Amino acid sequence: MKEIIIKSIVDDFDKSPSIGYIRINQQPNVIESGNLSHEIANPFASINTVNEKIRSDIYGTLKTHTNLNISSSIEIKCNFSDVLDYFNCNIYK
Repeated sequence: MKEIIIKSIVDDFDKSPSIGYIRINQQPNVIESGNLSHEIANPFASINTVNEKIRSDIYGTLKTHTNLNISSSIEIKCNFSDVLDYFNCNIYK
């Protein structure tokens, strides 16, 4: 049951046009060193990294609610951001 929930959410997010614009962290993509500044090659997370973060967060959320009955009705609310570290999911009964 958990895998179906996770797969549904990951598949849905994969279809979002914003999936390619999720940054790995909040840090700026320029590093300054003295009078020189260097750009980081790619500040965006790969689709696989985004999917793994979603899977991990949903699985962790489901794991903390071990008393869920398969026949009970629950709501899973995920907040996705343009920064990977800000992704989170919660369960509401």
